[in-house]
Amino acid sequence: MSGPDLFHLARNDKELLVAAEDFFSRKLGVDIRNPHPLSHDLTLDDIVVACGRRARPHDNDRRTLRAAGLSTGDFSSYLAAGAQALLAVRFNQQAQHLRWCWRFEVRDFKPATIAAVDAETDLLPIGELARIEHGYARTAAGREGIQLVRYGRLIKFSRHLILADEWDLIAMQLATIGPNAARLQATHVAEALEENPTLDDGAPVFHDDYGNQASNVTARPDAGGLALAQQALRTQMIGGRPVNLALEHIVVEPALEMAAIAALHSVGLSERVTLTVMPELPSGRWFALADPNLAPTIAVLYLKGDRQQVPVRVEQAKRPPNFDGVGVKTTAELGAAMVGRVGIYRGQASV
Repeated sequence: MSGPDLFHLARNDKELLVAAEDFFSRKLGVDIRNPHPLSHDLTLDDIVVACGRRARPHDNDRRTLRAAGLSTGDFSSYLAAGAQALLAVRFNQQAQHLRWCWRFEVRDFKPATIAAVDAETDLLPIGELARIEHGYARTAAGREGIQLVRYGRLIKFSRHLILADEWDLIAMQLATIGPNAARLQATHVAEALEENPTLDDGAPVFHDDYGNQASNVTARPDAGGLALAQQALRTQMIGGRPVNLALEHIVVEPALEMAAIAALHSVGLSERVTLTVMPELPSGRWFALADPNLAPTIAVLYLKGDRQQVPVRVEQAKRPPNFDGVGVKTTAELGAAMVGRVGIYRGQASV
């Protein structure tokens, strides 16, 4: 049902526009609990006209109301609000690297510092006088100069697409925003992994002295390579003691994918260890990582206040000049940095 009958059923245009966000979310395939009843029968034209009526409350000509609805930012605002949930779902589906990345908030776009902590937290025997020894937390090797980068783009939809209710074409374009942002974040992560920066203790992340890289320059992620990686994660040191970390994640470039799958199955780790394939890595590169909650090594950056920790969003945009239609603005704040050297192992295979 659409047109005047639908407006008659709605108590007012405000009620119809309340349903607009659920309409957009449902059309984009987002599962909405208890959607507004009117959201099932709306069309894009209905929403445009309702937006126009807000600007021209005494006008009943649908043609002029359509023009008014497209010229205001209201339609763009409802479209953006409905699309945001889809962006979050699609971003997280694509961003498999988040399984082994630590998440770190930064206040703004200025260079920031992540300080690691080396804490004396071993439990010690309590003597007869019930004296408890003191432990001290002190700054350890962290990372300076980390920084978010902001990306953005204006996406335009013509009047024809909207008034013809060409929803599939609109949804197809909106659905690509989240995965594209996730791939861009993965590029930041891969660049950070390859940078091998100097931490604030003056030493690089990867070095033979820290037991976090393969001494054999042709090591592959096969059964033997995984055994060496697991041994390294168990025996890396903090405070003079081995950390005893379990192998949780394998990250490989595409040419090593099948070798890694076969190796995980052959040693019985296919159910416990995740495999992530990153085309952004150089030829032959692979990594083994522990749980990032136990030993953070690579961090993805988020702007402080982003509770959902989804760094991509779609927002209302002003109508583009000299364009017959509407637009939405998409932005993403992305960044990654190496923040520690314990809990990661780097390999390089000949392919």
